[in-house]
Amino acid sequence: MFKKRLLLLLALPVLVKCQDKRQSIEIEQLKTEQQVVFRMKYNNDTEKHQVSIIQFPIVLTVYNNLNKETEIKKFSYLYNPLNKNLIHQSAKIYQIENNKLKEINPFFDKILVNNTPKKFLIYTRHALTDTVNYNYNYFKPYIDKMKERKIDSLLMGAINEFKKEHSKLTENLLSHDEIVLLFNKKVEEVIYPTGEKDSLFLQIKKPVKF
Repeated sequence: MFKKRLLLLLALPVLVKCQDKRQSIEIEQLKTEQQVVFRMKYNNDTEKHQVSIIQFPIVLTVYNNLNKETEIKKFSYLYNPLNKNLIHQSAKIYQIENNKLKEINPFFDKILVNNTPKKFLIYTRHALTDTVNYNYNYFKPYIDKMKERKIDSLLMGAINEFKKEHSKLTENLLSHDEIVLLFNKKVEEVIYPTGEKDSLFLQIKKPVKF
């Protein structure tokens, strides 16, 4: 049954494409002034402090053009294929309401979208393994600044500002990353030769813009 469901999920993008043309549900990534964050920790193996996590802010709006409320069944951030530490990574997801952030746990919280656009903030967690091509000296000025201030995180400016100084790093980390939303909207029912039935639901993948 697991293999069947996996095959169905792989087939979903074709079905989604058809649904997206009708624009029943749309996703738009917005510019944001939220800042990129460097997070530092001490590495016992190298006996040095290092930038262990880089967080990028991604803001998007979900438009539900259906006549009824729909639940987001899955809300996830997919890191690019070069990632070697995917199992340990996740992303912080917030709903933005009245300029306030409400953290969302996509595994436990019920996320509903109606005809009022819903805005979300995703803070990625790109791990140290994604930055192996950048030596200690690349991050040293920022590590020294955090050590001097006795803090473990450093705000690095909005993405547009950050990528001017760190264009290669930004491209290496964000290229091919995707946001994936699975909605509780059935797009097709599948009947197997055994007579068993299963449903395919609307899934939308959004490549990250930067």
